[in-house]
Amino acid sequence: MNLLIAESTQLNIFTGEELDTVKKAAAKPLEYSKKYTPTFVHGDIGHHNCIWGNINGGKNKLYIFDFGNAYYGLPYFEEHICKLHGDNVDIIEAMGLDKSLYENNLISDFERMFWKITEQLTEDYGFCRDWLASNIEAAKKDASRAHITEFTEKCRKYIRGTDL
Repeated sequence: MNLLIAESTQLNIFTGEELDTVKKAAAKPLEYSKKYTPTFVHGDIGHHNCIWGNINGGKNKLYIFDFGNAYYGLPYFEEHICKLHGDNVDIIEAMGLDKSLYENNLISDFERMFWKITEQLTEDYGFCRDWLASNIEAAKKDASRAHITEFTEKCRKYIRGTDL
């Protein structure tokens, strides 16, 4: 979260009070670690960050790269994100895990909020796929700060220890 905070500060996304709230939430120990052992989360798994092939004629393998969003977080979080984007298997339900922790993950929520900001700031998207170009256009039409205040409120609730 520190990288997201630094980048948010550079873009002047938050008011001073909002930034203080986000920093306090980021400094608070992860609540889910009382329930689950944090595991490695790639943070951007998808076909765009994978290559199937071999090196020097060896066995074909799946190579994964771009670990810029990686962190230690909830187990099976990548599978949860796949479900949100159309996968048939709900791994969280299948494993009997606490769904509320997955639906209210501050790191993931911060990423989504920050993505929307970057879409609003994007100037050159001529080489984007159609779906991304339309997302950028929609984001540019939204002049509200609702996504920012919603995320900040989640941080406040997390600091207070109330349910997200």
